[in-house]
Amino acid sequence: MLVRIKIFAGFFAFLILFGGCRSALIPTSYNPGPREVAKSFTGCWIDIYYGSGDSTAIKFNLSGELIAFQDDTAYILTEISFVPLAVKNIISAKLHVFRPQGAIWPAFGFLSFIPNIVGGIANSSFGGGFLLLGAPVFTYGVLSGLAETSSNATLKYPGKGSFDEFVKFARFPQGLPAGLEAEKLHLIR
Repeated sequence: MLVRIKIFAGFFAFLILFGGCRSALIPTSYNPGPREVAKSFTGCWIDIYYGSGDSTAIKFNLSGELIAFQDDTAYILTEISFVPLAVKNIISAKLHVFRPQGAIWPAFGFLSFIPNIVGGIANSSFGGGFLLLGAPVFTYGVLSGLAETSSNATLKYPGKGSFDEFVKFARFPQGLPAGLEAEKLHLIR
């Protein structure tokens, strides 16, 4: 009986720790589903690590809506202001294209594992065997969810994304419109 309690305590501790993993803090209006991205009138959310190549220079993180890329300058709308950044000084960037869909597979893996848990509780002599039979399905579900979460929902620079690909997800993909009053732009809440 004590072994089963340890197994369940370990399993639930894993779920609690795994549930604490989350993605970046992105406002919900900038975190659409994959089908809603094409219908959105805003740019995607971007996290930028910025600074010059000098090791003594100030470096900072900046998050906001990607407004446009034009003439080697990235225009970002933050909660505070409209910020132009020289592209050559961007150290790294992560563009959140849509809401990751990885939560489906871990849920499927856990739901598929429930009969094994019930079998382990109901039959104490073969309890470990039932849990071992369901472990591959559970493991596959969790690993698939982790792979999906980190794969196609974001573009990274440097990495699999270049700034040419980032342009497609800006509010103004063709560049800043003539006569744009930047002080009137605001984040969508």
